[in-house]
This record gives sequence, C-alpha cells and structure tokens, in this order.
Amino acid sequence: MSVTCTEKINGRNIIDGVSKSATISYILQGIKGESDTFQDLEDAAHAALLATSPETWPIGGSDVPRQSRQIEDVFVDENGTRAIWEGTVTYSFQTQRTAGNSVYQFDTGGHTEHVNQSIATVNKYAPTGETAPDHNRAIGVSGDNIQGVDVPKPSYNFSEVHYMDDTTVNSLKSTWADLTGSVNSSTFAGFPAGEVLFQGASGTKRGNAADWEITFKFSRKPNATGLSVGNITGIEKKGWDYLWVQYENAEDATAKRIKKIPMAVYVEQVLPTGDLNNLGI
Repeated sequence: MSVTCTEKINGRNIIDGVSKSATISYILQGIKGESDTFQDLEDAAHAALLATSPETWPIGGSDVPRQSRQIEDVFVDENGTRAIWEGTVTYSFQTQRTAGNSVYQFDTGGHTEHVNQSIATVNKYAPTGETAPDHNRAIGVSGDNIQGVDVPKPSYNFSEVHYMDDTTVNSLKSTWADLTGSVNSSTFAGFPAGEVLFQGASGTKRGNAADWEITFKFSRKPNATGLSVGNITGIEKKGWDYLWVQYENAEDATAKRIKKIPMAVYVEQVLPTGDLNNLGI
C-alpha cells in the first residue's frame, strides 16, 4: 500500500490578529495492496496527513499549534483499490499574553434607581378655585404613602483583563473572593473612596497558555455633596450609600390641606468597604 500527501495549490487560508488561525489543504492519493482493506488505506491516509503537516504553523511571529485534521473522499474506484482525498489541517490559538499584560473595557450604560424626590416640581394643578398642596418635591403622595418613581441614572461600568501566572493567582484568589461586593475604602483607579464597587473576578486558562486570563468587573457611582431634600440641605452621600427620607404631615395654609414634607434624611452604608488596591492589579 502507498499513500502520497502534497499541499494543495492555493490551499492556504491564514488569519493573523488577536486570534491567529490557519487552514491548510492537502491532496492525498492512495493505492492499497492485495492484502489490505479500504479501511487500512484510509488509516494510512490519515497517518500521511499527520506526518506531512507540521505540528505548528508560523503566523505573525508565533508558532500556532495544530488543532485538528480531516480527510474527505474525492474519488474512490469501484473496487476500493485506488482513492483520492482532500485533507484539511487547522491551526489556531488566541495570541499569547504574558503575565503582567492587561486589557481595559468600559461602558457608560445606566441603571434604574427608585427616587422619592424630584429635582424640581415643574408645575402643579388643582380644581378651579383650589390650590394644590406643595409636597416639597415628594413624588406620588397618596395618603400616608410616598410612591416615588424608578428613573434611569448614569453609571460607569468597567472591567480589566489581566494575565497572571499560577503563583500570583493562587496567592490572590482568596483576596478576590473576600473583596467581592465591597466598595473602595481608599482611592482606586483614580476614583475617591466610596465610588467603586468590586463586582468580582473570573478566570480562565487556555490549555496551551502559561498564564491565566483574569477579568475584574467594577461599577462606579459618584459621591455627592450639597444635596437637598425639601428644606433639608447640605446632605453628603457616598456613591454606594443608600439615602432615604422620613416624611411627616404638615398643614399647607395656602392650599388648606395636609401635605407631606421631609422631616429627616438618612444616609445608610449598606455595602462593606475594602481596600481594592489589594486586588493586585
């Protein structure tokens, strides 16, 4: 039995970039011996394709590893003695990153937030001859309830992809777990304490890579000063703190009705803080 394997003319498809890949085509021709089966001949064709195609293919200065190979019948004679196949060998991997490299992404997509106070009451209306009570910008006053409304709020979400070796990952992974869900207690990524929430880390390791790809996710809400709610002014709130308002009844002498007015504003810390600089990025 004999099998030949030669590269097909114009049979190369090379892609170079962050992801590198190549598809190389071959023509195989085989003739089986008298004691051989067609399966023996086909197995020999696979072996010839493996032996002829290199283990790696050079693309953009990198040696890209062989991933898969296959053969497809082009011609088989009626006795199964002689056959021609087209062989295809694929090479691929994502550009290797060395430990210490990083990639940054961000988006400014907003989130919704429930608010009980408007920025301003644009107008108010009442039946002819009556005056609508002034609720000091409270929204959706109904009896003893303040319904409020969900409104879109701007936010800054960003992620960082870092490439780390085994030793670094093993030494820091428990710290990443402990800090998940924490707000920065000191300046981090250029943002002051209270603004950045660490949403967690996820990691992958490619089989042919020496390093880990770790993605860190964050979300930022700005700190605020000089806020006012009704007649209460000078309120300060860190980005991830929660602000709520206690209301009381008061008489609106002009409207001759009972209205709701803020009597107190509370700013609550609802998330733990931590030093995000200990993430090691």
